[in-house]
Amino acid sequence: MANKDALPMICPSSGVHIVLPDYYSPDGMGLIVPKTKDGRVVFMLPWLGRTIAGTTDSSTSITPLPEPNENEIQFILDAICDYLNIKVRRTDVLSAWSGIRPLAVDPNAKNTESISRDHVVSEEYPGLVTITGGKWTTYRRTSFSMAEDAVNAAIKSGKLSPSNECITSNLRLIGGDGWEPSLFTVLAQQYVRMKKSDGGKVVPGVMDTAAAKHLSRAYGTLAERVATIAQVGFRCSHNYITVNNGS
Repeated sequence: MANKDALPMICPSSGVHIVLPDYYSPDGMGLIVPKTKDGRVVFMLPWLGRTIAGTTDSSTSITPLPEPNENEIQFILDAICDYLNIKVRRTDVLSAWSGIRPLAVDPNAKNTESISRDHVVSEEYPGLVTITGGKWTTYRRTSFSMAEDAVNAAIKSGKLSPSNECITSNLRLIGGDGWEPSLFTVLAQQYVRMKKSDGGKVVPGVMDTAAAKHLSRAYGTLAERVATIAQVGFRCSHNYITVNNGS
């Protein structure tokens, strides 16, 4: 903003993940390889009855709808093959997706793998504080650190006196206030009542335990609101994905 000739501060990096059947990972246990043959990081984690494996790291152009390519998918399969005693097959890939990491530019880095995942806060001109980089997969911790560092830089630049310390680490996410591990039982037991009070069709037994646990973990105390707007349908893929009848 202050220098029209300034060099780009972000290096976009493509990261691909794939979904595999559940037998690729045991329940409650994952695997991370911090350094593969070519120095990359690979992991596998159980997720909603499936296994997520990733990831790739390569320079890419910025696009609103990034898509994984076959080479990236095969790289992940080849990497995890070294650590499994089962046959890793391309046909086992249930789905794949790609995202773009906004990495802060390091003028000394030769590739995206060696670029720091940490954010960078800079003040190239008095009063203009810029924050770049970071990693969204650890956004809760990263956003706290990024925000605090940016605010501290602004305080220092403006010679300000803060009224209190940073409170971000104590703020709950939306749906977190009042959440308890047993919330799913309330959903399963009271779903019919919620449907009736909301004017919806009463369908006894439609909320099973698996669906109730999923809603509780995904939406917290807002799960009841999601349940009241849900409609009876049929399963189209995962246990928690349904399509309304007639839609």
